[in-house]
Amino acid sequence: AQLANRKQKLESVELSSQSEIQHLSSKLERANDTICANELEIERLTMRVNDLVGTNMTIMQDQQQKEEKLRESEKLLEVLQEEKRELKAALQTQENFMHETRIQKEKLQAKLKATDTQHTVETIRSLEESQAERRYASQGQGDLENVLSRLDFTHTSEELLQAEVTRLEGSLESVSTTCKQLSQELMEKYEELKKMEVHNNEYRAEIKKLKEQILQAEQSYSSVLDGMKMEISQLTRELHQRDITIASTKSSSSDMEKQLKAEIQKAEEKAVEHK
Repeated sequence: AQLANRKQKLESVELSSQSEIQHLSSKLERANDTICANELEIERLTMRVNDLVGTNMTIMQDQQQKEEKLRESEKLLEVLQEEKRELKAALQTQENFMHETRIQKEKLQAKLKATDTQHTVETIRSLEESQAERRYASQGQGDLENVLSRLDFTHTSEELLQAEVTRLEGSLESVSTTCKQLSQELMEKYEELKKMEVHNNEYRAEIKKLKEQILQAEQSYSSVLDGMKMEISQLTRELHQRDITIASTKSSSSDMEKQLKAEIQKAEEKAVEHK
């Protein structure tokens, strides 16, 4: 009976130890699962950051290209504006010259009118006066032809100047239209660059946020990992201690069993002798 009780106690200790070992093994497995989950989350966040960084680089390159085109457009606009100023100056010069020509024409026309009147009077007198007076009338006729010639030249010059002014006005209008179109394009590009800058700021903010999340995850992972390592180390020590206890219990139980068998054998031998 004593031997049976000891065997029952030994089996109870073994069952308890096995249950504790299973519990510790389950905790160890859960700890490993948590570590793997944390590693996967960090990897996912890192991939997301890499994607955002790549997208941001593409947007920045596109923005640099647009800024370069914008600078080229601004230079072209400056050239066109300078050309516009030159055309305006040339047009003003031509208009001033035309104004002077009109004044000269008016003077010539007034002189022609006066010459015509004088010529009529002198023609009448030529019928009554001497040959000398008729020579004077011929001289007046020559002056009249000279004035008419100058007036014709002035009229021709005025037509040429008017044609040049028309050409300059057409060029000025064309340059003005081009400047307006280019200014509109520049405004659109400025707006586009502003939108791109807003997107860049949003990407930078998201990248910063994700980096902070990764840092927090890494810190949490490191803290959890340290705790898991300590717990695993403790579990390992406990398992080792349990193994030692079980081995010691088995050894003690075996010794006790041998001792009991020896005592039983002696008791049986004594019983035989007494018979």
